Amino acid sequence: MKEVPYPKLISEDPVIVKTIFCGICGSDMTELQLKGTLDNPIHSFISFPQIMGHEPVGIIESVGLNVKKFKKGDRVVINPWFSYIPRGI
Repeated sequence: MKEVPYPKLISEDPVIVKTIFCGICGSDMTELQLKGTLDNPIHSFISFPQIMGHEPVGIIESVGLNVKKFKKGDRVVINPWFSYIPRGI
């Protein structure tokens, strides 16, 4: 466990979402315990470091200049497995 800084927009394409609710499920626990296997359906999408949680819901706090479908204050559900920073984006 570690404290992470508040995120900043790193380009004109992403949004920042303030998490309101989030659960931890079996697939999260498998990855957290480093027991993921090649037959795990999410194995291909996981990279570290990773903030754990499955199917978070929240409110958009910031939007990049290129974002057209969402605005600040929209309620959203996100897929956290495709995070930018571990992929060097």
